[in-house]
Amino acid sequence: MTCKFWLNPVNFAGNDGFSAHELSQIRRLVVAHHNLLMEAWHEHCGD
Repeated sequence: MTCKFWLNPVNFAGNDGFSAHELSQIRRLVVAHHNLLMEAWHEHCGD
């Protein structure tokens, strides 16, 4: 199973296998940890 969320702004991009309930939980986690995810993204990929 995979899913994709854009980070800036947080937006659903695609899903392969997760239920709607699971996607809601994943989105909440992405929003809750947005700053950490953005820091990791910039560290890995640069600005």
